[in-house]
Amino acid sequence: MNREKPIDLYDRHVPTHAERADTRMITLTRLNKTRLAVNCDLIERITATPDTNIHMVTGDPLVVLEPLEDVLALIEEARARVISRALSAVLEGGL
Repeated sequence: MNREKPIDLYDRHVPTHAERADTRMITLTRLNKTRLAVNCDLIERITATPDTNIHMVTGDPLVVLEPLEDVLALIEEARARVISRALSAVLEGGL
């Protein structure tokens, strides 16, 4: 196997807590118009009856203004960011 440069696991950018949280968080709006960020990895299920109800794995219920389809799109985008950053780290030799 012919490598140009050995991978140094200690010579790479380690994401800060804020950077890691940013990739997993989606921003939603409560019924009273206040904004909140939700870790999409902690969502158990989402129902639309007709308000969008988000059930967290912690048991906390959230009711938001965004329609179900929009919440699902935000989750998909957040997961794509996680995969994109992981792929970038691998291609840059950081992992």
